[in-house]
Amino acid sequence: SDVCSSDLVPVHCDADGIFRHPPEPTLENVTGVGDLVAANRCHLGAVLDPDSDRLALLDEMGRYIGEEYTLALAADFLLARRPGALVVNLSTSRMNEDVARRHGCPFFRSPVGEANVADAMLAHGAALGGEGNGGVIDPRVGLVRDPFVGLALVLGLLAHRGQPLSAIV
Repeated sequence: SDVCSSDLVPVHCDADGIFRHPPEPTLENVTGVGDLVAANRCHLGAVLDPDSDRLALLDEMGRYIGEEYTLALAADFLLARRPGALVVNLSTSRMNEDVARRHGCPFFRSPVGEANVADAMLAHGAALGGEGNGGVIDPRVGLVRDPFVGLALVLGLLAHRGQPLSAIV
């Protein structure tokens, strides 16, 4: 293939406690990562915040997709395979509600805050939950935001659809 298939291109992954760019995974702070994604012909870029509970995405061309799409993409993959309730907080995009509706799944909102989302997930027996800040919560793993679970679900979506992230978004 003319695209990297299994190679990982780590950037700033030294476990030395030094964060090498401003901590928020915003467009302004991750432009260099986008250049690396495009130059290395990667399928996507994944950027975490300093405490590794939020995931922002870049498409295969290095364009910033951001945090708001992370949960919706993860939910699209998971709810197609494991239907169940989706819980998000009040400040999360409506695209998540659209994803839940498309899969015939119940949708609930909670007050802002990871603990509130987790409580609502328990109350509704949710299959997935999270926040529009790139925080994905899968109760099978734990009732905390986990960017690696989010990344695994997004990678599953890419593999299942056989489309680039830009086309799916």
